[in-house]
Amino acid sequence: MEEHSDPATEIAKLCRWWASREQANAAGSTYAVLMSELKLEGDAQFFKLIAVTQDRFNEFESLVVNCTDRHFRDELRNRALKGSGNLRGFFSPKSMARNWSQTSQLLRDEVSLTAVEAASIAFSRSHPEVIPTADDLEEIAFFIDKVTEEKIKDLNLPIIFERALRLGLVELEFASRFPDVYGPSRLVDRIFSLYETHESISKNWKPYRSGDVFRNVKSVLAVAFRLVVQSAVLINAIDTHVELFNSISTNLGDVLQITDQSESESSKNEEAGSDDFPPTTSV
Repeated sequence: MEEHSDPATEIAKLCRWWASREQANAAGSTYAVLMSELKLEGDAQFFKLIAVTQDRFNEFESLVVNCTDRHFRDELRNRALKGSGNLRGFFSPKSMARNWSQTSQLLRDEVSLTAVEAASIAFSRSHPEVIPTADDLEEIAFFIDKVTEEKIKDLNLPIIFERALRLGLVELEFASRFPDVYGPSRLVDRIFSLYETHESISKNWKPYRSGDVFRNVKSVLAVAFRLVVQSAVLINAIDTHVELFNSISTNLGDVLQITDQSESESSKNEEAGSDDFPPTTSV
């Protein structure tokens, strides 16, 4: 059965994924802990994950700013933007050099996470996303593994096609290894990028259509249909329960306000005059 989500829920999920490292050497730098835990092949892969994460924050904040849903009040909008700003401070160069046990707390701030997740009230209908299942990801990896270097070379493709095909497969394989970082929409982007390459080669290099590479790439692309075709059940459920969604939207701001007041009173006992979220680190 399809599991659905939205950009706000996925951003919170992304933060919790990054914060979930269980490194014994908690005194190490954030960069060192992450490189060790993620088992990446060099800095290029690490900074690719950071760049994708920053892009997702940018996209989320743009959605929040431009959302026209009448139930998404300015209070919720402002809280979502503030929470997002706090959370993304983890990914700044300064944070990467700091102690992991200190920096990781930025991603565990439940006030900021709740403020971000509140935006799902607006985005669950306008921007629904289908979460790839473990079977989907295993199927992608299975067929990509079948497209070996030797088989690609045996095709004798023009160099521009060969490079494009290799790049498309490498990008999709990497994205499918880190689905929580890429999120559903960016994984689909990688699938369609490979699809464009596949179609271009098919039309312009006829021998490509008769080999194993063609069949395996085509099998990988079949997964796309499960990820981009939105279930009508999701849309109908939101229509059916629109009054409940509206009620949540109306009352959630009050709940968050109570939470903020509680946080403010607690922090005032430690630092006079402080009633803000944890300080944001500029990216």
